[in-house]
Amino acid sequence: MRKIRSNKLAGFTLDQTILVVAVIAVLATIIISSVAWNVLSKANATKINAHLQQYTDAIGTFYQEGDGINLNIWPEKAQDISRYLAGYTKSGTDHLTTPFGTTSTPSVLELHGGVDGSGNDLPGFKLSTDGGAATACAGSELDCYITVTISNMQAQEVIQANDSIDGPSEGSNSNKSTKGRLRWDIPTASGTARVKVTYFAVRKF
Repeated sequence: MRKIRSNKLAGFTLDQTILVVAVIAVLATIIISSVAWNVLSKANATKINAHLQQYTDAIGTFYQEGDGINLNIWPEKAQDISRYLAGYTKSGTDHLTTPFGTTSTPSVLELHGGVDGSGNDLPGFKLSTDGGAATACAGSELDCYITVTISNMQAQEVIQANDSIDGPSEGSNSNKSTKGRLRWDIPTASGTARVKVTYFAVRKF
């Protein structure tokens, strides 16, 4: 009896093909979303680093140029350095609103440790003291800084910015938050959680 060879090729059915394509699409979406989020976070961390450097430069420039009357004087409040910071608006009588917040959660910049209301030099804050909150120096101690605080910043971006400023050797995130030049108020915060940052901007002594 003569055998008839079938030309039909084995393969996926239409339903199977659709299922495979759908699975690939889901996996691609997950991977792309993860990569995009990491890239965006790193870009924002770079943006934070640039703004922190602007604070340092602005304070130093104000010291050189003075307040219009006196030279070699530190700024008293954040609004004193507003002319050196693009994208910042005045908030109240002392502070500046930063580009990092939203309409519902504005981000505010404050400055501490420059001069008092009478123009008298303040001692600044110790960088050498670990433990989160800045501790005031007693007189002209070494390692004393003018600090700025910025509210409502995303934790993940701050953590990545901290690795560039202070290095990854500080240990866990909870340790990072209380050491170095960049610190924040909620050690366990991560992701899009909002934190208040303290940055030791300019060394006075």
